[in-house]
This record gives sequence, C-alpha cells and structure tokens, in this order.
Amino acid sequence: MASNSTKAVILAAGYGTRLQPLTGTVPKALVPLVGKPLVRHSIARLLHDGITSIGINTHHHAHLIEQFAAAQNDCRLYISHEPAILGGAGGIGGFRDFLCGEDYFIVCNADSVSNIGCAQFIPDFLRYGPLITMVLVDNPATNNVCINENQEVIDLRDTVRPGKISARLTYTGIACMSRAVLDLIPPGASELVPLLLERIAVQPGCVRAVIAHNAAWRDIGTIDSYLRAHREILLHRRPLIYEDGIPADALYIGEKTRIDEDCTCTGFLSVGDNCRIGTGCSLHDCVVWDNTTVPAHSILSNAVCGPGFIIND
Repeated sequence: MASNSTKAVILAAGYGTRLQPLTGTVPKALVPLVGKPLVRHSIARLLHDGITSIGINTHHHAHLIEQFAAAQNDCRLYISHEPAILGGAGGIGGFRDFLCGEDYFIVCNADSVSNIGCAQFIPDFLRYGPLITMVLVDNPATNNVCINENQEVIDLRDTVRPGKISARLTYTGIACMSRAVLDLIPPGASELVPLLLERIAVQPGCVRAVIAHNAAWRDIGTIDSYLRAHREILLHRRPLIYEDGIPADALYIGEKTRIDEDCTCTGFLSVGDNCRIGTGCSLHDCVVWDNTTVPAHSILSNAVCGPGFIIND
C-alpha cells in the first residue's frame, strides 16, 4: 500500500449536548482549552505530523467554525457542512471529494485531546492493510471495545459479546482508514459502529487496534471532564497539549486581561483575552472565557465563566 496520505478529517458537527450551557453559543470544537479552541489543539498535533490538509465537518453554529477556518494561516481547512447531522459514518462520507486520490486518511474527534501522534498507529496500518486501525487506550470507565490476542477488534459497545476477549479498551476517536471505507458508507445519515460490526462479521480482522500505552488522552464531553482537562494540563503538566502551551505556574492569562491585585487565585486558573477579574475576587480551579468580566468579590470554585454565564460548583 502506497504511503501517500497527507489528509485528515476532524469530526466536529455534534451539538455538544453534555457540555451545555457552554455550547449554547459556540460549537464544541471551539470551546477554549488553555486559551485555544479544542479543535486547534487537534490541528496542532496533525501539523506536527506533517499533515496540513485537514477537513472539518460542521452543523451546530457552523458559521463560527467557518470563521475560525478562514483565520488559520498554517493549514488548509476544508469544510464539509451538514444541513442535517449525518452521524459518525455519514459525516466521514461527506469528505469523499476532499479525500479523492488518497489511499488512506486520518480521522479524529474534535472533542478529545492527547499526545498521540501518527507514528504510533500508521506503521501498523501500513503493515497489515486493514480497513481501519483504531487507536485505543485503557480507560476503565469507558472500556467498551473488545479485541482478541491478535489485536483485532471483535466487538464494539458490547453488541456481539464474543466468547474469547483478550482486552477491553476505549476508542480514542483517532483512527487510520482505508479509502475503501468510503465505498461502504451509504448516502445520507449513518452510524459508524453498525457499519464496522457488519464488516467484522463478514471479514474478521478487517478492523485492527493499536494500543497507545502510557498515552496522555482525555475526552472532553462534560463540564466535569472539561475542568479535569485544565487541571491535568495546568497543575500536573500532563501533555494533553503541547508543552510550550503549558504555563509554568498553573496560570494561563490571555492578552489585555486585568486581574486586580487583591484577588486570590489558587489551584489552576485559565483566563482568556480581554477579561476583567474584579476587585476582591477569590478564584479556585477556574476557567474564564474571552471577553468576560467576573464581578467584584466573586467567590468561585471549579467554575467556568463566560460572557453572560457563570457555572460554579
């Protein structure tokens, strides 16, 4: 199989329901993490691996992702807009024109961050030539992908319940896919899991797993996991984002932001651009979005603040 892939797609069309109200005014892909949109961290990983041609699908607040894409000057972002959400498989199918001529391509979810690079899974894909190579991690709370001793995926979401299981692991949302996948996706909306289970049944071994041992990975699907990601990055320096983006003192402060001297900040603090933290505030483990004013004498803990909202523990 020729190694000529230079393209990736980022799946970003969902509503981000579990992150509400954070996703009331922005798509999940643009929710800020240590001063940058979630999707920008995914793009940074791809750029580091030499992939500069990247597709993003849109639906919820699509115009904001289009504005974001137009502002990027270090990569080419192709937009696949979905007037109606197409689902996991249908969303990938929407990139047929973008992926024309590619032998294989990378897929990643916009709502997770990690230090997993292409070098950790593309060699396995090129060696075995499966339909898909899925990148898995051990995350006991969400382990629902079953593999056999040959690292072949044999079940997803406890649907088939096979007899002999070597390990149960979690899908990171990162995969390498053969172009042949696009031929299997029907027009319109469809989901990826049923499609893969159907293929596994008729062609065992066509879906492989690569286990990212000791990888830093986190899905950001809830407000709790959103705060945990900040805590892990800023306090524990876990490499969910590039280390040059992690401040040394657990405090990220954006441009043109003012924090009054009598404020108390403990734990971690991530404050965006053009913010004002009023006099006498006490902030512990907080995220403040761009263009936000925190009223004087506010006492906040495990809080997310944005223009017009404060979510406080």
